[in-house]
Amino acid sequence: MNGNPAYLSYISPGQINAMFPDDGSTGQVSVQVTNSQGSSGSLLAQKAAYSPALFRFPDPDRQYVIAQTTDGKPVGNFKVGYDQGIPSQVREAHPGDILTLYGTGFGPTSPALPSDTLVGTPALLASPVTFRIAGTVAEVQWAGMIESGLYQFNIKVPNVAGGDLVIVAEIAGYRSQGDCVLSVSQP
Repeated sequence: MNGNPAYLSYISPGQINAMFPDDGSTGQVSVQVTNSQGSSGSLLAQKAAYSPALFRFPDPDRQYVIAQTTDGKPVGNFKVGYDQGIPSQVREAHPGDILTLYGTGFGPTSPALPSDTLVGTPALLASPVTFRIAGTVAEVQWAGMIESGLYQFNIKVPNVAGGDLVIVAEIAGYRSQGDCVLSVSQP
């Protein structure tokens, strides 16, 4: 990426997951894949200091954010099964519940964790993050990086109407995707 080696986390015949190196560049950067067979042509990708995204369950009908309760139960209102890698004991969140969510692209930490370093100890985000559930701000109890490129958030569900509610994270003026939902029980 921009002539620098990237840090790979996943490779399949149709997909490569890589972290951009810490070279200070932003905007359009060139990407080229090289392996034992040779090199691909270069293409352009957009690089920003922040590009927040929340992880979602593999449900074909809705984009449920990956969230779990303090007792480890996944939160949702969808068909599940071990064939999808999701335990069958899914429940809706309740106002006041503390949930753990996961994402990527939330930027620097304090202390700084360079992208070429394995995370030995979790580090807090350098900038504050805000979560909104159906437009209502949720209390963020902890936000930081727990593995290279993997961020964890512990949030408290605010008093909101029940249903499949849109959840959005915002950091440094950048927002996560706006189609993630969190299933909250009716009051």
